[in-house]
Amino acid sequence: MIWQHTIVLIQKSFLVGYGMDSWKNLGDEFLLQYPDSHNMILEILIKTGVIGLIACFFTIGVVLIKIFKTRNYILLPIATYFLVITQFDFGAFGSKELLSFLTIFVFYIYSDSFKLAK
Repeated sequence: MIWQHTIVLIQKSFLVGYGMDSWKNLGDEFLLQYPDSHNMILEILIKTGVIGLIACFFTIGVVLIKIFKTRNYILLPIATYFLVITQFDFGAFGSKELLSFLTIFVFYIYSDSFKLAK
């Protein structure tokens, strides 16, 4: 049900979305009951539109390519867990803890590159 309401609003501002802090100002009384859409893709679309979704997929792709290039396969389950949990339990931007974890995770993936750059 929440996804249906979110999709209707996304269709009205598909290209650029409504802005990062727009959830409470969307004018949909039903959606006000929830902190976010509980789906990363829908949340990115409603806040940043298709442009933001492309940027997000690009970033995820870069991180996954880095994991495979460095053969650091132990990080793959962590990345998969993040992608799965943000599809059903949390939005991408709603949890400070989730964003903190993601920042540390990406830093860890690239930490070897920082060592090699010296």
